[in-house]
Amino acid sequence: FPSHDTRDWDAATTFRFGRVVRAHRNYLFMLNMNEPIATTTNIPDAYRWSHPADINSIPPSWDETDPLFLAGLAQLGGESGRIIDGLSLRDSFIIYSDNAINILELSGDDFVWTRRQLTTTSGLLARECVVEVQGLHYYISNGDIMVFDGNKPVSIMESRIRTHLQASLSMQNYANSFALSNLNYKEIWFCVPTGSSEYANLAYIYNWEADTWAIRQLPLQMTYATFGSKSQGPITWASFY
Repeated sequence: FPSHDTRDWDAATTFRFGRVVRAHRNYLFMLNMNEPIATTTNIPDAYRWSHPADINSIPPSWDETDPLFLAGLAQLGGESGRIIDGLSLRDSFIIYSDNAINILELSGDDFVWTRRQLTTTSGLLARECVVEVQGLHYYISNGDIMVFDGNKPVSIMESRIRTHLQASLSMQNYANSFALSNLNYKEIWFCVPTGSSEYANLAYIYNWEADTWAIRQLPLQMTYATFGSKSQGPITWASFY
């Protein structure tokens, strides 16, 4: 974030950062925080939100101590575990942790957000493992794939496919899993590393219209993927200036 007297913290807070940054409405969230408490300290269940930003602008402040702004800092606490990722679901912001799902909604008062913990039995496997499709979240949990409508997470895997995932998923490299959607084909690809593969080499493909599954091998060393038209030639940072 740019250095600015209203957008930045002082020199004592140089090492403050979140491991995940997500946008919701006109707020930014930083999740799984590092905070300069005496020395740099990881607080994995902490999250920050910015003051709301104007359109095409950056947030004017992240300082939760300034009463002129709506920025804030909070912790999940309890048995949620570390925060893994977050994603908008309609008007709510969903925080996914190791063991829990928490829902944030605008409160309209000085607290800015109200939080309710939905479950402590269904967490998120890794960052980038949740996608939103038609007002629902589809995500990889520990040994299962779930759909979440804002009220209750439900498994969508058949027993044999679930057993295959549980037997195949790499326990060493599971953090390199990811999910993506292909709206044209009504598919969601849940890509995971198996065996000794460091990166995702197997995709569990769910067609939400037909409610069917397929399994497909992926090219080696695939760190991430997306659907869309292929660009002509490489695009570098230098081309944006």
